[in-house]
Amino acid sequence: MGAGKTTLGQRVASFMNISFFDLDIYIENKYKQTISDIFESKGSEYFRQIEHMSLKEIISNYDNFLLSTGGGTPCFYNNLDLMLSVGKVVYLKTKPSEIYKRITANPEKRPFLKNVPPNEWYNWIEKTMKEREFYYSKAHIIIDSSFVSVEKIAYYLTL
Repeated sequence: MGAGKTTLGQRVASFMNISFFDLDIYIENKYKQTISDIFESKGSEYFRQIEHMSLKEIISNYDNFLLSTGGGTPCFYNNLDLMLSVGKVVYLKTKPSEIYKRITANPEKRPFLKNVPPNEWYNWIEKTMKEREFYYSKAHIIIDSSFVSVEKIAYYLTL
């Protein structure tokens, strides 16, 4: 969350002249609801199930594409193993302080934060990142995106 996956993904896909998908947008379009509304109305378990099914759909139905996933996607239903088996997985490693700075600009777009008081956001980010690091560290490519421009990362990834 807030690492720059969508922004970077769009740039890299454009440079490479390939299709770009944002998994959250794909889900929102398919289910005609925002991710926040899905979480509120159906719960996180339901969301993770449709997220997994949507990931499999994209992988099965498209070739030569770049996919930006939600931050939790690799942590459920063996999604990471699936992604690792079909393409290169990039982890945009970002410092918690930088993520905090980025997400506080638009917290309404972050469904996970709705249940966390604002004064606890930083601690929640740190805790969540520690929990997810086990999965993230298995990526083929790890880039510290905290203080590097999108352009420089995109250039590196398209070499």
